[in-house]
Amino acid sequence: MTAERGALMEEHDIIEARQKRLDGFAEALEQQRERDEVESLAKKLRKETVIQELEKHLDKMLAAYQLNKEKLEYNTRVLSDRNKENLALVLAYKNRLNKCRETLSAIVERFNAMNLKYSALNVQCTEEFRRLRCQYRQIREKSLHFKAADERVYRDVWNASEQESRHLISLIHEADRCIHEQQLCMPYTPPSEVSGGQGVSPDEGGEGADLFSEAATTTFRSASSSGKDNSSFPRGQPASSASGGRSRSKEDSERLTGESGAATKSLFSPTKVKKVIELLTDACHFLSGPKKQACEELTDEEQQLLDADTILKNVGVESQDDLDLLVSIFYQGQDDDDETLYVDADDVLRLLEDFMEEKRNLAVADVLPDKKKKKRQQSL
Repeated sequence: MTAERGALMEEHDIIEARQKRLDGFAEALEQQRERDEVESLAKKLRKETVIQELEKHLDKMLAAYQLNKEKLEYNTRVLSDRNKENLALVLAYKNRLNKCRETLSAIVERFNAMNLKYSALNVQCTEEFRRLRCQYRQIREKSLHFKAADERVYRDVWNASEQESRHLISLIHEADRCIHEQQLCMPYTPPSEVSGGQGVSPDEGGEGADLFSEAATTTFRSASSSGKDNSSFPRGQPASSASGGRSRSKEDSERLTGESGAATKSLFSPTKVKKVIELLTDACHFLSGPKKQACEELTDEEQQLLDADTILKNVGVESQDDLDLLVSIFYQGQDDDDETLYVDADDVLRLLEDFMEEKRNLAVADVLPDKKKKKRQQSL
């Protein structure tokens, strides 16, 4: 009995212990369930918040994608339109390029034809120039030969006349001595050397060489005053330096004034002559450099006159005919009453070349035979 009671007691203890464990496990499970429920609710709230944020972000992305889609569609339409326009422009430029190539080929053909034509003309003109140059040299040699012969004959005649004059002067001195000593019974004093009896050799330069410079001064001053005579350079008088004009004596000035006043008048007005000379002075001042440096003591007017005379001499103006030719070239194509000079400074050298060429042609025409001379004058 006791053993059975002990076994029952032991079994009862085991059952109570088991029940206690079961209650502890149930309580632990309840607590764990409550904790899990709280955690699940917190997680659910967090997940819902994240889902809402993601939905907002998704809406923004959808709006951005839609906007980009519209932009891309618009850009696509614009680029397609531009592509069509560019294709049209490319086609137009291709057509224009083809036309330009055709025009270029035509111009090249014309150039080749004109090149052949003018090359042949150049060869012909070169041969003609060589022929004329050879003729000019021959004529120049002949003219120099005849000029030297004329000078030699003139010098011989001069020497013979001078010897005859000296012989006559000696006879006059002897007759004068005889009259004084034999008829008048007066002591005879031989006269000193008379400057007029010595004569001037044709090789020596006379004071008449300064006529051109003084005449140039007269023309320039008369053009400046605009109310004086229209007389200018004496025809046929040679040019010379104007430096001798300052030391000219009173008698030479009176003689020069008389000769220049009696000279033939210019074909052009003093205003035209003045404008041409002023343009030459401005455009060709380098032609008056040496005299300008040597005569710094001159006044402005005298310096201007000296420069004008020097430039005219250097370009070959030796007479009134040369001056008229120069003025006519500068006023070529204008009316006689039109005194406005339309020549630029850049064209002065070209006109001077035309003047010198025309002067050479006139010089050649002077030594040509009569028939050729008449033909030359008719062509001019």
